Amino acid sequence: MPVDLDPSRFTLLDIEHRDDGVSTVVLNRPEKRNALNVATIDELVDFFAAAPRAGVKRTSCTCVCGGTRRSTRWSTAASR
Repeated sequence: MPVDLDPSRFTLLDIEHRDDGVSTVVLNRPEKRNALNVATIDELVDFFAAAPRAGVKRTSCTCVCGGTRRSTRWSTAASR
């Protein structure tokens, strides 16, 4: 059953969906240098748990922590 991943439901993540099934997730806590807290982790878990059911095939998650940019890609495909 498809799930709706409305980006407006996430307040600590900036999420963009592309038509080809790729979503980009960016942490959005610049005032805390994008440090993880319980609320941010909850949003990440919610997103990655629902992404495969929403048709997301791949994600790009960008973290900018303490002035250092790190980018990691995770596959959300069901056939890992």
